[in-house]
Amino acid sequence: IEIEALLDSGATGCFVDKSWALDRRLRLSKLVKPVPVLRRPKHVEKLWCAVTCLGKVPLILGHNWLKKHNPDIDWTTGDIKLS
Repeated sequence: IEIEALLDSGATGCFVDKSWALDRRLRLSKLVKPVPVLRRPKHVEKLWCAVTCLGKVPLILGHNWLKKHNPDIDWTTGDIKLS
């Protein structure tokens, strides 16, 4: 599934928009404990996300994702490269 995402180093985890997930028939399961509330060609990854209502942004990749992938970000051009 191709998706545009917001990178948020202040987010406690990864979050996906509930409507977006339901429209694509993604398998959802209830969290035991509630969580407070990029598109890269050919990058495929299974990702556990908290489901919530995000509005215009279908996916937020938080600090945990950024720490795992440690992408190179060019703040001038907005390019993000995963090694």
